[in-house]
Amino acid sequence: MWYYTLNGQQAGPISQAELAQMLQSTLPADTLVWKESMADWVMANTLGEFQALPNGSPNSPPPLASATPTNNPYSSPIASSHQNYQAGDYPLPKVKKANFGLLISLLSIGTLLMIGGYIAMFTGLMTNVATAAYEEIEQLETVERLEPIEQSQEASSTETEPAAPIASEDVTDFDEVLIEEDSYGHSASEVNPFDSLSPSTIGITILGWAIIAAGSILGLVYVHRAWQLLQPTQTTITPGQAVGFMFIPLFNIYWMFIAYHKWAVEWNNTCRQHTSPTYAPRGAEGPFLAMAICYLSSVITSILGLLASAVLYIIDMKSMCDAINFAAENGEAPNQPFR
Repeated sequence: MWYYTLNGQQAGPISQAELAQMLQSTLPADTLVWKESMADWVMANTLGEFQALPNGSPNSPPPLASATPTNNPYSSPIASSHQNYQAGDYPLPKVKKANFGLLISLLSIGTLLMIGGYIAMFTGLMTNVATAAYEEIEQLETVERLEPIEQSQEASSTETEPAAPIASEDVTDFDEVLIEEDSYGHSASEVNPFDSLSPSTIGITILGWAIIAAGSILGLVYVHRAWQLLQPTQTTITPGQAVGFMFIPLFNIYWMFIAYHKWAVEWNNTCRQHTSPTYAPRGAEGPFLAMAICYLSSVITSILGLLASAVLYIIDMKSMCDAINFAAENGEAPNQPFR
């Protein structure tokens, strides 16, 4: 089966006989053609199969050579029934590159620090509570053990003859029990479990949240750049709206569907309807929609929906960053096919 170009648009597949008939009637002799056994696109009049054919359309404009997929000649061209577009028909804006690795690193490191800080605080809290309870029980047992000695001492003071002396160390132990305090100046029953929260543990937790916030801000920067790619179209969403409406309480739950899923839909439609971004990475429509749904369900299911949306966020941002980097490398080149 053969493929050919017409006005910068790839068409096919068609049989050799059909292509030969079109070269005699409507296509110019130097039309670029390709089939699977060929390494690259070539002009039809250079091939033995079509050299003897008369050119039935000598005045037809030749196809634009820039529309040929020279980056991957071994892949089959895209058969298309859409209306024809000239190469470079979509003025793809040039934007700064997106660093997906940096985004994931910030979110991962911040999450680990935050979780580690919470675990350390919880462990210290439970340890302090257990220690206080143990000291309380030990003190009560000591009091019960020394109480008969105190009663015997009181009884002996009422007798005429002096009673046998009580070991001073026992009394001392009893007195120490009554005034025993911990290292913070509290008695065992007054120990504050939150005294175990050290400044370093709290600092690690706060640092984790700060890094997560930095990663979230970077993600919003990428959302802004992604919507810049759609501004040459008839989209009604500006990059500022896509990001700004995410900060409106409650409304941002709905806006997740617009800022992410709608972007993927419109970007994919743009790639299908224009020649220039034919080879651009597509947006992950399904994962974007699933992420927004999970984020919405997190209001009801709490942590489960939030965790699911976080995992899908990583998948979605990868496709968004790929599209941004494609524009960063190929933007502002309206006369060349973007690859």
